[in-house]
Amino acid sequence: MPKNQISGSLPTELGTLEKLERFDVGYNLITGTIPSELGNLTLLQDLGLNVNQLVGSIPTTLGKLTKLVYFILWMNQLTGNIPSELGSLTNIKIFSVSSNNITGTIPSTLGNLKSALQFQTFNNTMSGTIPPELGLMTNLLDLQVHNSGYNGTIPATIVYLDQLQRLRMWGNKLTGTLPTGIGNLTMLQTLNLHTNQLSGTIPTVQLVNLKQLHILYLHHNSLIGNVSVLCNENLTMNVDMNEGEVTCSCCECC
Repeated sequence: MPKNQISGSLPTELGTLEKLERFDVGYNLITGTIPSELGNLTLLQDLGLNVNQLVGSIPTTLGKLTKLVYFILWMNQLTGNIPSELGSLTNIKIFSVSSNNITGTIPSTLGNLKSALQFQTFNNTMSGTIPPELGLMTNLLDLQVHNSGYNGTIPATIVYLDQLQRLRMWGNKLTGTLPTGIGNLTMLQTLNLHTNQLSGTIPTVQLVNLKQLHILYLHHNSLIGNVSVLCNENLTMNVDMNEGEVTCSCCECC
């Protein structure tokens, strides 16, 4: 029932539809909270509540929906933490809680979502570090945790995500250097780490291995290095406006 201008709140009686396999009411005008009774729908494979006006926290009971493949809550007004119980959703392909007002950290239990192809928590007001357990999600194609207030370093385990095509961590408070072994991400097409507090030398020896890379944004950090070797006609690169020194002789981007 997406895109139908449905308004009002979600009734608790939805929890009685125990044979329901798909519930998609995205792109409507639904208000109120997510009923905890949805946790009774243990056959549910698709939960789409995106682009509504939902408030309140994500019910811990949703961790009982172990057959879920799509968990899509982005663009609401949800608050509170991401429940650690969601680590039980081991069949998830798409996990998105982006563009809400969610706080707290990413629970380490979400590293159990090893079937996930997309993992998105961007545009929230979160804190804490990005857990190294995300490196267990080795099927990931898309990891977007940008603009959410995370601090600490980029987990070294990121280099285990060798299927990753898009990595967006920009607009946080990340410190330290780019992970050793980032050249292992040979499927990477987008690497966007701008507007953090990263320092050290740009590992160009590693980055030249990323033959699929089309977008590289490292600006607004404290990185140093010569990135001339990375320049090619297929790569859009912005590494300027670093507090350190970055030089390039073959393009006007830096």
